[in-house]
Amino acid sequence: VIHVASTLALAWRRGTPGAIKGAVGQVLSGPNRRVNLRERDGSAWRLGLTVWSAQVGNLTDEQILAAAATQKPVGIVLTDIEVLEGATWDHIVAEHGTWDDVLTDFGAWDAPDPAEDTVRYHVPEEGTEI
Repeated sequence: VIHVASTLALAWRRGTPGAIKGAVGQVLSGPNRRVNLRERDGSAWRLGLTVWSAQVGNLTDEQILAAAATQKPVGIVLTDIEVLEGATWDHIVAEHGTWDDVLTDFGAWDAPDPAEDTVRYHVPEEGTEI
């Protein structure tokens, strides 16, 4: 009876944002598997995914989209996956110590000139990502 009840509970989650994130999170690596959904990505029937490179490993976009497809609602089109470089705040603090160290390493965050690509990313060293 308990198995049937838990199976039904999981079936009722299918198609929800939580179910989609959970399915994608199962194929990512690391303890904090972060998945963002870009709902209405161009229209009401389109859905995009955002994940972080430190958690992707050797997965292809197709593998990640296939995981999401197991839980997406019928009629919703998975548009693409965006893999971002980046790190958590905890990782930045662990690597740089203080806010002054961050500013020393990356420079002040003045208003950038929109005509220039002035963004610098903190990419975790392999094996140190959270």
